[in-house]
Amino acid sequence: MTHRQHQPMGNVYLVLLIERQMDLPKEDPSMRTLIYYTQINQAWSIKTETELYRRHRSILNPDGTGLTMGALYWQLNDVWQAPSWSSIEFSGRWKMLHFYSVKFFAPFIISPTLSLPSNNLTLTLVNDNLTNIDDVVLHVYIYRWNSMAPIKHLKKSYTVKKACSEIAWILPMTAEIKGYTLDEIFIRTTVTDSTEKPVTHDNFLFPTSLRRASKLMKPANVTIKSIRQLQSDQYEIHLKSDNIALFVWLELDLPRVDETLVYFSDNGFHMIAEDHIIKCTVPGVTPQELQHSIRIQVFNDHKS
Repeated sequence: MTHRQHQPMGNVYLVLLIERQMDLPKEDPSMRTLIYYTQINQAWSIKTETELYRRHRSILNPDGTGLTMGALYWQLNDVWQAPSWSSIEFSGRWKMLHFYSVKFFAPFIISPTLSLPSNNLTLTLVNDNLTNIDDVVLHVYIYRWNSMAPIKHLKKSYTVKKACSEIAWILPMTAEIKGYTLDEIFIRTTVTDSTEKPVTHDNFLFPTSLRRASKLMKPANVTIKSIRQLQSDQYEIHLKSDNIALFVWLELDLPRVDETLVYFSDNGFHMIAEDHIIKCTVPGVTPQELQHSIRIQVFNDHKS
């Protein structure tokens, strides 16, 4: 990997980018850990940038910026395993960014932003569909970094307009989090229908850097509770965590299996409840073999 880094200062730049927001673990300076942290940085950075463009779909600012709907990014074309900006690795495996792109390029998203110094939370809805989405409920959950129980849950009924972006809700966070500072909390947003069924992906807002947040978080132990076979090559994986777990990353370490045939329904996700279920497609393995071959990485399992 080091030999294939053709930018003379490439790894230095990667570390500098990471350390703007996070501390690399001193106890585990391995290449595997560095790759995991670069994936977090890449996925979260392009997510942030793309959501900015999508929020501006129906906005034209006085300086001429706006009226954007997204951006192209490097998905393919790696010629070998190497540090690169592509979202699909040379062997065909999805990097964390590719899992994130499914969410931030979904036809309908909720995108939270925090304005400073007013500390106002703005929820923008982006709907690329050609029909309105009626009778939805916007949810805002406020959590402390060290607890899975939200300290506050706010909701608002709304009808989403077709083919546009719009500001749906502005919340004064200083008033909503009395007794806490912005460094102590993070926010989860989602949209459901009237029966509480989600109609888009959850989205998260971290008001402080992950470096500061990591000092407040408890270490998370994420394990596989059970695996249930659904079809000959499809499995349901039941994960369990004892604390909030950020950027949970699963990899299959089974050399005899073609990596291009392995697919997780989600990856690099956040666990804010004890239980989380995902699906995995992989041919020619047993549930027992699968359980012993999945490696799990968690951001707040590392000690800086």
